[in-house]
Amino acid sequence: MSEIVELSKAVIEYHDKWSVALFSTSITLASFIFTMKSFVIQTVKKNVYDTKQHKSLVKKRRFSGANTDYYGGLRRLSNLLKWTILLAIFNSICQLTLSIFNNFYASLFCIVVSLVLAILFSYVVYFVSLNITEIISLAEKKACDD
Repeated sequence: MSEIVELSKAVIEYHDKWSVALFSTSITLASFIFTMKSFVIQTVKKNVYDTKQHKSLVKKRRFSGANTDYYGGLRRLSNLLKWTILLAIFNSICQLTLSIFNNFYASLFCIVVSLVLAILFSYVVYFVSLNITEIISLAEKKACDD
């Protein structure tokens, strides 16, 4: 029983010390991704999805019977960015409002939301880097063909 009480105190104390930093980080992250979103989507669309290689790939997939949307990957990337922005805003609101209660469950909820946001942001970084790698590969191929 004392271990549970100690864990509860540790979670509350941890969240109490970090709630302001988590709030600031979430607001900054939401602003950054929101600013970056249109640039990334337009750049990826132009340099990956509007290429002959992508058009050929979609034709091959459709010919094999796959139900492939031409801009499906771009739509999924856009949705991933949107949901990351919304979760970052939600996280900042949680940090701002729930941190005043000094309650184990409120603190635990805020910490879990922050962890989920960190995982989702890592996923965003991974997929954006994949798209940037694809842009570089296509540019390299185009440079070699010219």
